[in-house]
Amino acid sequence: MSLLINTKKASVLCTFVLSSLSMATADAQNLVDAYQAALNSNPQLAQAKHQLEANQQLKPLTQSAYLPHVNAGADAGRNRSYISPLAAGGTATQGVFPTDAYSVTLTQAIFNGQALAAMNQADDLIKASEQNYLSAQQVLVRQVTRAYFSILQTKSQLAVASEAEQLLRNIKEQAEENLRVGTGDIISVNEAKARWQSAIANQINARNALSIAYSQLQKLTHQERINDVADLSQFMPLGPKPDDMEQWVNQALTNQPLIHQAEEQVKAAQAQVEINRRARWPVVNLNGVGSHVRGQTFPDLTTNQASAIVTLSIPLIDGGQISAQVGEAHSLARAQEDQLNDIKDQVTFNTRQAFLDLKNSVASYEAAKATLDSAKLSLEGTRAGFGIGTRSMIDLLTTATDYIQAEANFYDARYQHILSRMELKFAVGILNDQDVNAINQLLSEKHS
Repeated sequence: MSLLINTKKASVLCTFVLSSLSMATADAQNLVDAYQAALNSNPQLAQAKHQLEANQQLKPLTQSAYLPHVNAGADAGRNRSYISPLAAGGTATQGVFPTDAYSVTLTQAIFNGQALAAMNQADDLIKASEQNYLSAQQVLVRQVTRAYFSILQTKSQLAVASEAEQLLRNIKEQAEENLRVGTGDIISVNEAKARWQSAIANQINARNALSIAYSQLQKLTHQERINDVADLSQFMPLGPKPDDMEQWVNQALTNQPLIHQAEEQVKAAQAQVEINRRARWPVVNLNGVGSHVRGQTFPDLTTNQASAIVTLSIPLIDGGQISAQVGEAHSLARAQEDQLNDIKDQVTFNTRQAFLDLKNSVASYEAAKATLDSAKLSLEGTRAGFGIGTRSMIDLLTTATDYIQAEANFYDARYQHILSRMELKFAVGILNDQDVNAINQLLSEKHS
């Protein structure tokens, strides 16, 4: 008799998370909103931008060594002097008289080998900073997208955990009712309680994880509060196009800004070797001086001068300083080359891994969807069998747990597939705001 009474309760077991997660209720922030907020406030991106602006000043700074340098100086005062007679019987001169002097000096480089090499190095450092800024932009796209989808993933897990708690609570109550009327057993009751308590723990963990996920997006966007985020709508899983791993690797070696940055840093290090080596070269300058001096030696004596001098300086003995600096620069340049090779190896590995992960994500999504459909049918069949007495309470608990796990795996696979699309472009170095817009188009206008 109790089995017939419990048929109504068993109908609750058909409350599926899939339907609850697809219900649209209110407007929500989307990925473009989040990215725009992060773009306007991210300190790492701002730091990269300011570093680029600072390095852009290296060009005029190094060019200044070949531009005229003009300095002016002036002084004025009063002298008290006593000047003895120049000849016997002469009259001494004494008194207080004003003095003044001013001068203008011009220095123009004619030849400076180190300055010429420094100009080339400035170009390399500016290009390296440009690639660093481009890389920082791509990192920000990745960070915001991952943080956004972390919220979607944890929201789905919280919804699944909440439905699981309700589902297993109903089964527990059913087991307790069966035991009370004499058709159940204590083993089924204890097993149902254990699984229900585990569902409560999962619900708490999911709720805490969701809070952390929101905090992570808040950290990136510097928003005081994020009410909700738009969820994924229906989409078709897509593998890498073209479906050729080596084409993606070649594209990464061509486009990855981290590689370009390292290449420019190698050039800058090699330029430093040349700068240090040219310290042995002669330096030729043209110096021009115009001056006016009055009253500094004799009262009313005025001197006006103008001169032009070409100076040549060559280091002869420096105690080994130049040789040591050249050797140091050579070693640092080789270290930069080693770093470049390491980055290329890492980019190659990351691209291959991201390529395979994307292919796997398509298979995982399709497998998870098929498993969920199968688990749903199994749960419905077990519920029906339980209602007529052909399936046990343990069977019902097992199929319910399998369904809950299948549903959680499905949502993980669903969101991970979109992230895998992004990760491949990030590994290759072609991720940009257009990809943000493309992912955003997969989101629904309403949140779940």
